[in-house]
Amino acid sequence: DGWWIYKMYAPGTSHACTTWFARSKILSELVLRADADVVMLQECSAESFASDFGFMAAAGYSCALHAKGRMRPATFWKQQRFAYCQPDGTVVPARGSVATAAALSAEIELSLAADNEDAARPTEATEALPVDLDKVYSRDRTLLTPLKLLSDDGQPDTDAPPVYFVNAHLAAGPEAPRRLRQVHEALETVRKVHGASAHAGGPAPCVVAGDFNSQGHSA
Repeated sequence: DGWWIYKMYAPGTSHACTTWFARSKILSELVLRADADVVMLQECSAESFASDFGFMAAAGYSCALHAKGRMRPATFWKQQRFAYCQPDGTVVPARGSVATAAALSAEIELSLAADNEDAARPTEATEALPVDLDKVYSRDRTLLTPLKLLSDDGQPDTDAPPVYFVNAHLAAGPEAPRRLRQVHEALETVRKVHGASAHAGGPAPCVVAGDFNSQGHSA
């Protein structure tokens, strides 16, 4: 996959430099050098996700992967800095084993005050990386992950609302109306989730980042 990658290389570039092995080494160096608490990537392959980003697990990150698509958004967060939280603001303990993933889905029912058409679709978390959950909010090319900031002692501030991270890979080409709908849908999900939480009525800190595919004059 990723045939378009190769057109970015100058003629005469060694094939070894264009392989995922070579590119992943550069990617891991750049990402880990940033030492970011939260990393949001786009165009990740679900089929090879665990092996592609095993270096993130080794560096202490948990992750969430979008439920659908050939190229998906993925959000990573440092387990020492953030924890995934349920709609009511309760932190979900980090769980890395495959055996507990199925049990966790029975424990966590993410509900929105909307009909089935508007409800967020659940995401299956990758089994080979340490994950906090097996359901997050997947929308049309956006991924919403509510995270609680942890203090130095590893405990969440129960009085503070979660931070809502929206990871977007918006539609490309002459699709400005769809891009607008995609962002609106994601932010509506933030509003609904926050409205059902213990922090309803208060501020809802939100970060929106990713590949917006703007054509230069319109997002």
